[in-house]
Amino acid sequence: MDTHRNIDARIKEHNIKYLNSHLIRTLRTLCISIVFVDITSLIYDEQNKNFYPFLIPHLLSLTLCFISTIKPKRILVLQFLILSILFIIYSICNFAVALTFLIVNGYNLLLFRLIVNGCSSFLEIYTLYEASVYYNRIKIIEEMSDEFQENEELEELEGSNAHLNVETETEDEVEVDNNLNQIEHNRKR
Repeated sequence: MDTHRNIDARIKEHNIKYLNSHLIRTLRTLCISIVFVDITSLIYDEQNKNFYPFLIPHLLSLTLCFISTIKPKRILVLQFLILSILFIIYSICNFAVALTFLIVNGYNLLLFRLIVNGCSSFLEIYTLYEASVYYNRIKIIEEMSDEFQENEELEELEGSNAHLNVETETEDEVEVDNNLNQIEHNRKR
């Protein structure tokens, strides 16, 4: 049983360290990139001041998602996924408005806004995909960990039951031996 536990522990360690390393590195890079794009749009997008109340929770969400890559927590990734869907809808609408103004008016500032919103939308969609994969991997690892703990508990219970069965059999054997001794003693009389 120790070999089985050892193999399970090594598999769990391998999953945590190596299988998620590329995904974690990619997710961190995307979070940092989106933060820079959001800060750029905060600084240079002067036409859209109603963007600020929506952008600040998004920056907080990106920060929490980045933290979840350091210490995996499903709830942090889940809240990032929910806020990202809302932000993607907003970014795509903003991109469409900027594209319309660019086609109609041809402002250079709108070209910059178009580039920033398009970049933000693309990065956000890709980050949403990576975060959903990361969420599923965290979920699988937690389930494997729970199953491993349940198996350990069952093995401990089976071990204690086997110990109880041995003690019970020993007591039964003692009773049988006592009964046999009494029968032999009665025959000798």
